[in-house]
Amino acid sequence: MEHNRSNKAIEQDQAWDQFVRNTSSEIGFDDQWEFFETNFEGRPETDGPPIVWSPDLERDRTNLARFMELAGVDSYQHMHEQSCSDRSGFWKMVVGRLSIQFGEESASVLSSRAPQ
Repeated sequence: MEHNRSNKAIEQDQAWDQFVRNTSSEIGFDDQWEFFETNFEGRPETDGPPIVWSPDLERDRTNLARFMELAGVDSYQHMHEQSCSDRSGFWKMVVGRLSIQFGEESASVLSSRAPQ
């Protein structure tokens, strides 16, 4: 058994992973749900619930990944550090990336005033 999972659970997880990678975007939710229920039917309770989503499959295609690339950071931790060390620059980039338009142009993205 892999990571204390039964062979049945391993086979179910592999089948789901292949389905998600190759098929799920091409069919509707009802058909995805039917495959999920059929695939995981009879899963031994001792194996725990199935992993139905993993960021590794789509991490490089997410909006967050594209934003991190634009910001020139290679990890979420580095992005967080940048957002704290250069708040104005970070939020200016967020506003630009999201194409947020204001009624009138402001002098800064963040106010230096403390919250009331």
